[in-house]
Amino acid sequence: MSVTIEIPSGPAYSISPNSRKHWRVKHRESQELKQIAFYSSMNGELVYGPVNLYWTIYLGKGRREMDRDNATATLKPAMDGLVQSGAIEGDTSKIVRAITVDQVKWMVHKGPPKIVVTITPV
Repeated sequence: MSVTIEIPSGPAYSISPNSRKHWRVKHRESQELKQIAFYSSMNGELVYGPVNLYWTIYLGKGRREMDRDNATATLKPAMDGLVQSGAIEGDTSKIVRAITVDQVKWMVHKGPPKIVVTITPV
């Protein structure tokens, strides 16, 4: 049984490997996303054991698609929030077996930026 969690925030763009932001900006943005993901996943069901994570990033207006590795890096704080809330047991390779990241341009969804993650037990 899969669990889908909607996080009403865009990814933490400043922690992308290509970002040249100051460490304080990176820390603040990372902590904000982690906290939003934590509260968004508290009411959901918990998934125990190994899981696959399917992330969908709904980009904000004017945002371009990121490379797959950069998109995955910007989701790290959100994954930490899922672990902190207990939605998944951990973020090690023994627990998270596969990560898939898709991006939806603003012209397609025409809404505010958000992140949707589907957690599927393996």
